[in-house]
Amino acid sequence: MQKEYLLIIFLCVILTLSLLIYSLAEIRVRKALAENEEYIWNQKNKLTNRPTIRWVCMIFEDVLLLVHGKNRKTEPMNIREEHIRIL
Repeated sequence: MQKEYLLIIFLCVILTLSLLIYSLAEIRVRKALAENEEYIWNQKNKLTNRPTIRWVCMIFEDVLLLVHGKNRKTEPMNIREEHIRIL
């Protein structure tokens, strides 16, 4: 019985930390876009400076990181202007 309670508490802590990190990342992206007076397209094809982190992650889904050579040189691929604006 005691282990079950500890497991539930542990899962609640992990969930809370995940939501905290999600919120902090969203605040940081929104703040950076507002400071630079930049906008990105949202899901409704409208410009916004308050995107969700889920949408930002979906924008970056098609970016690939190519690793090649003996020294394992990395090179990003499929980078668009929108990606650079967010970064």
